[in-house]
Amino acid sequence: HGLPGPVDDSMQIEGVEAVEDVGGDVDSDEVSVTSSMEAEADLVTLRSPAVVSCLQEAALLRRAHEEALVDALAANSHCVWALTRLSQGWSYAAQRDNDAKRHPLLLPYGQLDAAARRGNRDPAAESMRLVATLGFELVAPEVDHESELAARVLHRSGAGGKEPLPGAEPLASASG
Repeated sequence: HGLPGPVDDSMQIEGVEAVEDVGGDVDSDEVSVTSSMEAEADLVTLRSPAVVSCLQEAALLRRAHEEALVDALAANSHCVWALTRLSQGWSYAAQRDNDAKRHPLLLPYGQLDAAARRGNRDPAAESMRLVATLGFELVAPEVDHESELAARVLHRSGAGGKEPLPGAEPLASASG
């Protein structure tokens, strides 16, 4: 049964009908579970609102960690793209100019507009869904690396305005 200690015959689980010990193999006809998912949810909801509250808080925290991971993946994807462009001789400019290898998105991720960030976030979120679909589970570390990363990103991005990435020299005429 997986629980420590002896099993008490008086213990009942809602949604599971009593089953006689018939010895040997148990056929599926001998055990009747009536809507086990609903019974389990009813049991938790009716008997332990505190547990429900904790589960909801845990789900919110998990969602926040997933969102933070999507943001980190999106920022990394943008950084890899930007470093590739810089290595190819591209630089920052307020207006894109393919012939002159100038690009307005050669900025730190945090300084990108919502549409540009979404262009990085959407594929990152799809990758996360694929990881989950394949049966993998990503577990957040005990250490708060998210705050450390955020502090580094804020430090690199400066107090305000648009600053190009290191190595992406801004044009003299480029303005925030």
